[in-house]
Amino acid sequence: FSGIELPYDTIADVRARLEEVAPHLVRYGDVEPANFFAQALELSK
Repeated sequence: FSGIELPYDTIADVRARLEEVAPHLVRYGDVEPANFFAQALELSK
């Protein structure tokens, strides 16, 4: 593919990095309120 190696040796390393970059991806069981309606209302003005 790209020929570029990533600096991760294990799946745990990948998951740890994902948690740093996008913590919402590893918050299992948590439900966050959607704010799509608030955004749509603001954008429609």
